[in-house]
This record gives sequence, C-alpha cells and structure tokens, in this order.
Amino acid sequence: MASEASAPLTHVLVMGGCGFLGSHVVQALLAHPSRPIVSVASRSPTRNLMKGAKYYVCDISKQAGFKSLLETLQPTTIINAAAPLASHGSAASAATTIAGTRLSLACAAESPTVKNYIYISSCSIVTGMPFTLLTEEAATLIDPESHHDPYSSAKVTADAMVISVNGAPGLRTAVLRPSGIVGERDVQIIPSLLRALDQGVARLQLGDGKKKFDFVYAGNVADA
Repeated sequence: MASEASAPLTHVLVMGGCGFLGSHVVQALLAHPSRPIVSVASRSPTRNLMKGAKYYVCDISKQAGFKSLLETLQPTTIINAAAPLASHGSAASAATTIAGTRLSLACAAESPTVKNYIYISSCSIVTGMPFTLLTEEAATLIDPESHHDPYSSAKVTADAMVISVNGAPGLRTAVLRPSGIVGERDVQIIPSLLRALDQGVARLQLGDGKKKFDFVYAGNVADA
C-alpha cells in the first residue's frame, strides 16, 4: 500500500456483495461510524440482502456495464469480494476472478472518483514451508502456470494485478489473503463438514491428526 492518507470512506462499491464474504463486508460497512453509502454490484442480487445497501445488477466481466455503473455511482472505494466457489472449476475462476479483476481495475484507474481498490485474495496462493510466520516480504506465491488448482491459480493472477497498479496516479490498492473463512451464510466449509458427518464419511484419518490449519471468522475479515 502507498503511504498517502486514505480517501474518505464516503461511497463504497462492493463487487460480489451478495456472496458469503461479500455480504459480511456490506454488513460491516453499514455499521461503520462514517456511515458511507454502500452499493453492491452483483449478477443476481437476490440473496443475502442487507437493509440500507443499494443493489445493482451488473456482470463485472462486461466492461461497458461496469464502466457505466461507476460513472453513475461515482464511488470513492471499490472492494472486490467477487469469486466463484472453489469447486466451480477453471472457466468460472477465469471469468470472475481474472477477467473481472482486470476489467474493474482498468475502470477504476480511469474513474475520477475511485481512489481505493481493495481485493480479497486467499492464503491458498501462498506456498513454501508450513507453519512459518510469514511477513509480506517472506511470502512466496504459487506459480499460476504450474499449479493444479484453478481457484488458487486465478486468485494469484488477480492478486498480482492489484498489487502491480498500487501507487498509480490517483489510485491506491491493497490485497487481503485470509485463510479458510467461516461464519453466518457459509455454504462451503461448515455445511460440507456437517454433510460428511451426517453421511458417515468422516471416519478416515490421514496422518497423525496434528497438521494445523487456520480458520478466520468472516466478520473479522470484513473488519480488516
């Protein structure tokens, strides 16, 4: 991140604000002391709707529609929480994560009002020795060309895009790389564990059971 002072939190556009994490971001913004205008761009704004936010139908992989939305709303900050489920495969990851991030960054750079762009990435893009307390400088990222997981490959590509334009004239960018996210409206981690228990398929253990994995509450990610 650049060292200049942040632009006032007056109007925030949340991409993917109807999703699991995105809805927590919207909820946190609505409770923020500065009381910003909160707008949401979603292809289908029909679930996880928060009273007080304004919702707009928009496909973030279509430049004309997203650019028009920015011109109409004139937000000062964009938070990109748009991402397909990890199980949705390479096509969805490429369209939403890579193309959507590239397009929205370009539109943000051209916008006279957007000053901050925050991308919610993932710890799955970090590789190297396990159980190491990493700093920003020490973190080693996966190679998207050789990594087998389409979700993580798309995430690391988008992550690099956002970092590369930080400090461009008039635009500050940042990325967050949270670990496994749990909380209200989760449709992946906790539901999958409960289904496995219900179906009796969680009786196999690989290894000694001492391997560690970090989880984080969605509300805490939103606060960050």
